[in-house]
Amino acid sequence: MATKDQVNAFIAKLAAIARKEYLTRDKWVLPSVCIAQAALETGWGTSGLMTKANAFFGIKAGSSWKGKVYSSKTNECYDGKTYTQITAAFRAYDSLEESVADYYNLICGSSRYAGAVNNGNAESAITAIKNGGYATSPTYIKNVMNIINSYNLTQYDTWDGENQGPANKETHGYKVGDKVRVIDNITYNGVRFATYYDEYDVIQVNGDRVVIGIGNTVTAAVNAANIAKDEEIAEAPADAEVPTDIPTQEETENAHGFKVGQKVKVINAYDYYGNMFKCWYSKYDVIEVKNDRIVIGIGNTVTAAVNAANLAAA
Repeated sequence: MATKDQVNAFIAKLAAIARKEYLTRDKWVLPSVCIAQAALETGWGTSGLMTKANAFFGIKAGSSWKGKVYSSKTNECYDGKTYTQITAAFRAYDSLEESVADYYNLICGSSRYAGAVNNGNAESAITAIKNGGYATSPTYIKNVMNIINSYNLTQYDTWDGENQGPANKETHGYKVGDKVRVIDNITYNGVRFATYYDEYDVIQVNGDRVVIGIGNTVTAAVNAANIAKDEEIAEAPADAEVPTDIPTQEETENAHGFKVGQKVKVINAYDYYGNMFKCWYSKYDVIEVKNDRIVIGIGNTVTAAVNAANLAAA
């Protein structure tokens, strides 16, 4: 088991390398997730895989890998219950920096892990990585999140000084404290959200990902292209023709047709606020309907509130 000093040294060393990758890439993974995975995979840097192969992440060397290889025993769980010890070939590196860079290349370059890329929610990101096939342990997500929370690793997910976000690519001009209006109510992950106010505060800016809300209460993370400052929103001229075929509020709200008691199936497992959730059943009951916000569950036991666009009649 690693000592406290070893843990602290490991975090400090890896945080510096991970943040460098994070802040200089257009596609990124949160440093907190990177550090926690490395800690879990290598026992805080004490494993042979780490000390002999400069390998932070236990990435297996497939047929496409042309670099160095290190063979080591590892435990895999294929049925969700029983662990089997095997000997596997892992990617080896000449330096720790090379190991971290390869991790970022792997996660950001593979469609299997797309849900983790440019995702500012650590739990959602590690869920996407695990579900993409990175690990077989049924407790992998829980273990990574325990490390992140226990050691406050999200402190390394911030930006300061000249670093205003990954790759420092902001061209939209939004900054914390700005007042903006939503022009397309889609979250950064592509899920519709409800807008109850004409104006929102900018709470955080991360590349083209802008977190908005009221005061410090978050409403959603959105793409900068989907918001605008008041002066940027063109108003129709006074003599503009007004369309007469605009649907009524009731027609708009009930366009999806879902009713309480109806059976539905989930076609996109994101809740109303853009977070991924587990689907254990093929059919769910509609418990509550409020505009495009549909609460589903089994009987009267709630599973999630989701956008109507993510459901279909069963």
